[in-house]
Amino acid sequence: MSILEQNTPEWETMRKGKIGASDAPVIVEASPYKTPFRLWEEKLGLVEGTERTEAMQWGHDMEPVARAKLEEMTGMFFMPTVKFHSSIEWMMCSLDGMSLDETTIAEIKCSGKKALEATEAGIVPEKYFPQLQHQMEVCEKEEVIYFSFDGKDGASVKVMRDDRFIKKMLEKEKKFYECLQNL
Repeated sequence: MSILEQNTPEWETMRKGKIGASDAPVIVEASPYKTPFRLWEEKLGLVEGTERTEAMQWGHDMEPVARAKLEEMTGMFFMPTVKFHSSIEWMMCSLDGMSLDETTIAEIKCSGKKALEATEAGIVPEKYFPQLQHQMEVCEKEEVIYFSFDGKDGASVKVMRDDRFIKKMLEKEKKFYECLQNL
């Protein structure tokens, strides 16, 4: 497990020079919230990052509760951790949960009742697919548990690795990273 603690000034600084899992949806243009150009500006410090909304703060605050619910449902213990790709120096991810034996990744979303109902139906929002694929690539895993939590109840879906998608994603991420390096 990484000793770098998430949500610290050191973590924030390190993330500016890397491509993380939450950057992946933006870079492949699957994010409804941000453009690749805006992310580029943020990474270079030309503009401030997106301010945390009330809903985002609620999700962040609920993450430990959601993690405990996931642990109760799976019988596994998950720790938040930061991982780096073994051969791509600019690629990393900040995981909501990695099992202690490092065999299982968990991505936790605290989004409310509608999102929970979608997850119960086996649906993972497309905007998260690149993030999950990025995590699997960094951690060299074949699946990730996507867990949705509404503040009380939770549901999960196993998302499988898609190597064809990852190949295309890596091409875009590499180009984006090169744009950060070559002004």
